[in-house]
Amino acid sequence: MNSVMLYKKMCHEFQYKLNRELTNNEHDFIKWIVNKKVEEDSQENNHSPVRALICSSTF
Repeated sequence: MNSVMLYKKMCHEFQYKLNRELTNNEHDFIKWIVNKKVEEDSQENNHSPVRALICSSTF
């Protein structure tokens, strides 16, 4: 799953569980989680570490 899809999926899940819109800090936290996941996947696949470039303007 690419980073944008993972970000959108996680945001949707958090919104559903919290039953409200997410704050900016919560969006930033989800972006951090996605970046860590992408880095871990990259290292597991023996590629150089990659940062997921998720900009707030993208969404």
